[in-house]
Amino acid sequence: MPSRRYACVLTAVLAFSAAGCATATLHVRNNGVRVETDTVNAASLGRRVAYNVVLPSGYESNTRYPILWLLHGYSGGKDDWPRRTDLLKEIARYPFIVVLPDAENSWYVNAPSDSRAAYESFITVDLYNDVTRRFSVDTSRQAIAGLSMGGYGAVMLGLRHPRRYRFAGGLSAALSVASVMGQTDSVLWKGTGKSILKAFGKDGPASVAEYDPLRTFRNTSADSLPYVFLAIGTHDDYPSFLPTNRAFTDSLRAYGARYEYHEVPGRHSWVLWGAELEPMLRSAWAVLNADAGAGSS
Repeated sequence: MPSRRYACVLTAVLAFSAAGCATATLHVRNNGVRVETDTVNAASLGRRVAYNVVLPSGYESNTRYPILWLLHGYSGGKDDWPRRTDLLKEIARYPFIVVLPDAENSWYVNAPSDSRAAYESFITVDLYNDVTRRFSVDTSRQAIAGLSMGGYGAVMLGLRHPRRYRFAGGLSAALSVASVMGQTDSVLWKGTGKSILKAFGKDGPASVAEYDPLRTFRNTSADSLPYVFLAIGTHDDYPSFLPTNRAFTDSLRAYGARYEYHEVPGRHSWVLWGAELEPMLRSAWAVLNADAGAGSS
């Protein structure tokens, strides 16, 4: 985790950015990595939305960098990853451009009943266009990853947009969200049921079929799917998460898809996510460099 002094500096800069400054830059003295807070006019949401960008040390506009879209979990936001993990330290080792969006409790899908809650379009169109216009991105080397709700979002979006993302990573990914629709006794539903109904609608499991990773991967040939990285704690607090991650892994293996799966001691917590961040970054870096030029959109 960052030192206390470092965390306080980061918190102050990010708070200043959120207060209304359109763009703020943090120069991190110990490794040269910097964080910018920018805003995008998101037509899919009908408003301007703030997001963070982490730029690697020595960033130059004439160099094309691989990009990692890193998604937050339920009740989280764009500041979580740099505040609560060693993300900035790791980007000195794996020089991605990292984009950290704010997506509320949206599950990263286009809500059927709210035209101003099209979060899949926000990530893949509005935010994508803004970032690739502002920064020097190698669009043939894109990864997407996240934790919990963001882990679900990353895997789901990776499978739905396989020509764009070459790597999809989920830490404690909430892959069971599609299967708990209406299960009021589910731990996941009790905590997030209102957001699930808003995101997927009230028509039952059929309405979420297109956003179910356990089905979506079959829409693409195995050799065209992104490399999938999953890590989850053996004592995850959500009873449906571990069995669904296992079932999804079994399905990928049977399908002949490329994947990496880790069950590690731990619960649904930042302790686990912080520890598994570096292995996920290392894997994404290896995949994107091996797949350089494999495709973009």
